Formats: sequence, structure tokens, C-alpha cells
Amino acid sequence: MIISIGLIDDSYFALCLYKEFFQNFRDVNVIFAVSSLAEISKVSLPSGQHPDIILLDIVLKEERGIDYIPVLKQRYPATKIIMLTACDSEDDLLESLRAGASGYVVKENNLFELYTALKKVSDNGAFICSKAAEKIIGTIQKRHDVTLAEVLSKREMEMIDYIKQGLSYKEIAQSLYITTFTVNHHMKKIYKKLQVSSKSELISKLWSKEI
Repeated sequence: MIISIGLIDDSYFALCLYKEFFQNFRDVNVIFAVSSLAEISKVSLPSGQHPDIILLDIVLKEERGIDYIPVLKQRYPATKIIMLTACDSEDDLLESLRAGASGYVVKENNLFELYTALKKVSDNGAFICSKAAEKIIGTIQKRHDVTLAEVLSKREMEMIDYIKQGLSYKEIAQSLYITTFTVNHHMKKIYKKLQVSSKSELISKLWSKEI
């Protein structure tokens, strides 16, 4: 499956770098590369076409990329968003997830991690780069004094552990030697018990200790 992506970054150099990098992959198609939200309206796409994933810089001149998320979600309801950042701020990460982002990548990491993020998010998953994940996990472990085991079954807790690692449903199924259908079944029960409606919302609430 070819993943159609859009790029939003106010650095001309970064846009050129990303476009050149993704040309190496036959399963990725860059359909637009712009420096601001305003420029998207000038992009001419075939009727019905939309990006599967948008890579969005978290800082755009005097604007915040995070503030773009609701607007992009309204314009492209089925599109997933991966935030690009120059730092691993915990506040930015949590705010991005709450706003609806499905991924978070620190720019200084290897470019190949961007491709990995695209594949995982495309496969109905979420992706947090290792640098940000290590920092946030340390925070979680220090402040998570209420155990989910009081609410979830042992199998559901296993699912939560894999979700925290950023695994997709398919990868969880492979790790537990079960079917993707079974994973979906367990996740629906988890969502209901924890009163969430998506993986992004689940991760955000786990990390911010709202559940």
C-alpha cells in the first residue's frame, strides 16, 4: 500500500531534505510540501484525494503546529498527524496527543525513524520516538501510583504494556501469538473500561495520569 503524505515545515531546507529522503521509498508518495497552513489551500489535489499522514513541524515561525491539528483534522478527517520537533518536551508531547496527533518524532534522530513512524501510524498504530519515550516513561513510573490492574484483566494489562511501547495491533498480535481480531476485541473492552475512544486518547490519558 502506498502511503500518501503531506509535509508542513517552515524550513525550506527541511522540506527539501524530507522530499528527497522519501523518494527512496516506493510505498511513500509526497503529495504536498508547504511551509504553513495557509499554503495548503493553494495546493491542487485531485478530487477526493487527501494525505494519509501529515508530518507537521511543532514550531512554525510565530505559530504553533499543535494549533494546526484541529484545523487539519476538520479538513482531512481520515488523515493522521505526526508531529516533528527539535526538542523532547513532555508538555508538547502530551498536548499534541490530546489534540489528536498519532505520532511524535524528534528531528535530530535518524531520518529513517520518520519512515518507521509512517509505517507504524499507517498500520493503525501510534509512534513516539525513542528519545521522547524514554523521558516520558521515566516520568510515568515516578507518578503512576494508581494501578490499572484494579480495572483491567491480566491480558488487558499486557495490551497496555505493548501500547506504551508503540506497537501496532498487528505487532501486538504477533508478540502474543493471537489474531489481530482478538487484539481488536481486547482493545474495545479496554476502551470501554477506561472510557476512551482511540489509541491516541488512551496513550495521552495514560501518560498524563488521567486514568
